[in-house]
Amino acid sequence: MRIRGIFLVSMMGFVLGGCAQHVRHELVTGPDGRQAIAMRCGSMQHCYVGAGKLCPSGYDQISQASETRGGAIIGGYGGGAKSRAAMLIQCK
Repeated sequence: MRIRGIFLVSMMGFVLGGCAQHVRHELVTGPDGRQAIAMRCGSMQHCYVGAGKLCPSGYDQISQASETRGGAIIGGYGGGAKSRAAMLIQCK
């Protein structure tokens, strides 16, 4: 029973830590001179979720970009596809 508890706590840390790494952000000056937030994310979906958390009263999206690289299918399994996205927002 004790091992199961340790395993669950370890998994929770892994999951929460992994989620936190999907969105990185920094404060920057936007094109209009006001404060903006530059975000780098694992996918656009992660950016949208992160923007909602950073700006609970809403935000204006200034720009966005995304790309996917790799993804060769080997032996019936997709392998190596990497997605990344970026978004620039201003909180309302």
